[in-house]
Amino acid sequence: MVKYLGAIVALALLGSCVVIPDRAFDQRRYLGQGEHDPSIYSGPPNGTFLPVFTLESHRNVRGRIVSLLLVEFIDDPRYYMLELQEAVDGQHTGMIALLYHHANASVDVYFTPGLQVDRSSYTALLNDVSFIEAEFDATLALTDTGLSADLTLVDRFGDLVTLSIREGSSRASEKPNGLLAPIASGSDSPDRFPFIYLKRFTLIPIRGSLIDLRIGGRRQRIDTIPAIVNGRRVYNAKYSFENVMIDWNLDRHESVTPLPYVPRVSESVTADGTMRVLNDNHGYPEVERIVRFVGDNAFVLIFSPSFPDVTALADRVTVDGRFSVQVDQNEGILGGWYRVTQQRDVTLIELGIEKGWQPMPGALWMNGYRWTALIERSPDSSHLTTSWRNER
Repeated sequence: MVKYLGAIVALALLGSCVVIPDRAFDQRRYLGQGEHDPSIYSGPPNGTFLPVFTLESHRNVRGRIVSLLLVEFIDDPRYYMLELQEAVDGQHTGMIALLYHHANASVDVYFTPGLQVDRSSYTALLNDVSFIEAEFDATLALTDTGLSADLTLVDRFGDLVTLSIREGSSRASEKPNGLLAPIASGSDSPDRFPFIYLKRFTLIPIRGSLIDLRIGGRRQRIDTIPAIVNGRRVYNAKYSFENVMIDWNLDRHESVTPLPYVPRVSESVTADGTMRVLNDNHGYPEVERIVRFVGDNAFVLIFSPSFPDVTALADRVTVDGRFSVQVDQNEGILGGWYRVTQQRDVTLIELGIEKGWQPMPGALWMNGYRWTALIERSPDSSHLTTSWRNER
C-alpha cells in the first residue's frame, strides 16, 4: 500500500533532542474570525449549494486497517523496510506485509488468503508494486509494556523472513502523539490527498526493547534515530493502533448535483456520509466545516471565512480564506489557504497546503500539494473538474 511512515525519520534529525508537539500550529489563531461581505454575491439565493469538497474513507482493503508497524533496517542487499498491517473486514481479520526494495522503489505486498485488497489504492501511490496472496503468520498486539509483534513469512525469492518485537516500556507514563504520515510525498500527480493520521503513534525505545529481524537466516541491524526523541533513544521503528484514514478530494470529472438549503433551517446537510455545517450569510449558504466519521473518530475540515456559495458569486469576484484540519479534539494537524475566482459562468477554486509538522528537517513534505477545481455552469448543470499536483 503506502509507505505509511517510511520517510518521516529517514533523514538524520538535527540537534540533540526532538520533542513531538501536541499540534503543528495554533489552529484558532491561524484561522482567525473572518467573514465574507455579502456584496460578493449577485442575485437572490437559489436555495442550493454545490458539494465541491469530498471526504471518503481510505480503503486499501474492503474493511479497515486497525493497526500498523513499520521497521527500517540496515545491511540487507534487497530490502530496507518492513511494514505490517492488521485489517478487519467484518468478522474476518487478515494481515498485510510490505517489503520495500532498494531498487526502483519497488514494493512487495503480501496478504493473507480471504482478504479483499484494493490493489488500485496501492498502485496509485507507489511505484512497481507486486501483489502476493500467501499463507503467513503475523500478529500485532499491545501489552502493558508496549508492542508485541511476530512475523513468519517466506518471500517470493524463497527467503524466510522472521520478526519478533517485545517492547519494554511502561505505557502508563507514555504520552500518545499524533502524526500525519507522508503518503505519496514523492508522487508528482496524486489523484487524491491521502490523509493518513496516526492518532497514537509510538517510536520503540532502545532501552528495554527487543527487535529481532532475520531475512534468509541473517539477522538485520535495526536503524536508529540519531537524536533523543521525547527524552529517550529510539529505534527507527514505529507503530500505531488508532488511525484515521481519509481520501480528500479524489480527482473528479463529472456533473455535480446541488444540495438543498433552507435559510435559517438547514444548519447542516448530510449526503454521502459527509456532514456539511453551514453558515447563513444573508440567505447564502457558506460551508463552515465538513465532517466525516471514521469509526468513532471525526475528521473535520474547517474554513475561515466559511467557504462561499459558488452558485451565486458575482462576476469578477475573488475570495480568499484559510482552512485547517482537526481529528476529534486534536487541532492544527494541517492548514492552508483557498482562493475562489468567478469569471462569468466559470468558477476557479485553488487550494494550497502550507501548515503541518514532521520530525525531519527541511521543507514540509505536504507543502507542495495544490488542488484545483474548475466549475463550468450551464442553465441545466454544473460540471466539475478537479485535480491535485505536487509542486515539491
